[in-house]
Amino acid sequence: MFDPDASAANIPGGAAPGVAYPGYLWIDRGGVVRERYLDGSYDDRRTAASVIGALFPALLSKESRTLAAPHATLALAQSDREIVPGNRIVLALELVLPEGMHVYAREARGYRPIELALEPSPTWTLAPVRYPTAETLKVAQLGEEIPVHTGRVALRVEAALVVDPALLRTLETSPEQRTTLHIQGVLRYQACDASQCFPPCEVPVAWDIAVHALDFERTDPFLRKPPK
Repeated sequence: MFDPDASAANIPGGAAPGVAYPGYLWIDRGGVVRERYLDGSYDDRRTAASVIGALFPALLSKESRTLAAPHATLALAQSDREIVPGNRIVLALELVLPEGMHVYAREARGYRPIELALEPSPTWTLAPVRYPTAETLKVAQLGEEIPVHTGRVALRVEAALVVDPALLRTLETSPEQRTTLHIQGVLRYQACDASQCFPPCEVPVAWDIAVHALDFERTDPFLRKPPK
C-alpha cells in the first residue's frame, strides 16, 4: 500500500512517489496475514517492540515495575524505553486485585469506575485507553447487575511522540543528542469486597522515556565487513 503524499510535509526532504506506508504484517507459517499495523504517515511509526507487545501482552510485564496502591498490586510497563521523534509505543498498567475484591468498570453507572487519566502534552498524542472486558456482578439485594473487574486488570494506551521543531532543536543542541520525557497521570478506582466498599483512591503514575535525535545518515547497502 503506497502513501500518495510524497511532499516535504510528509517525508523530510521530499521523496519520490510510491513510498510505502510504514507498518508491520504478521504472517503465519501458512502465508495468512493474521494482523497488520499500518501507520498513517512517514513520521508516525510503531516500534517493533510495541507491535510485539500488542501481539503478546504478557511480554510487557516481564520488565514491569511495581508501585504502592491501596487494596491491590500495581505494575507499570512500556514497550520501549528509548525512542526517536515519530515513534509510537505502548504504555501498560496492570492492577492485580486480591481474591474476592473488585473495581467498577467504565460501563458502571452510579458507581466510581476505574479510570486512567494521563496529562495532555504538545509533545505526545495519546490514543484512548484500552480497558479489559468487564464481568457482571449480580447483587440480589439491590436487584442490579454491575460491570466490574476482578483479578488482573490490564490497561493499555498508545503514545506517539510528535516530531516537534522545539524538541528537535533540544536534541540537536544537547551534547549527547538525547533528552528524557515523562508521561504522567493518575489511576482512579474504588475497590470493594463482598461486605464493603473502600474510599475511592487516586494513584500517581508516570513513565520515563529517553528520546534520541533522528539519524538521517543512510547505510551503504554495498558496505561489507572485511574478511577476518
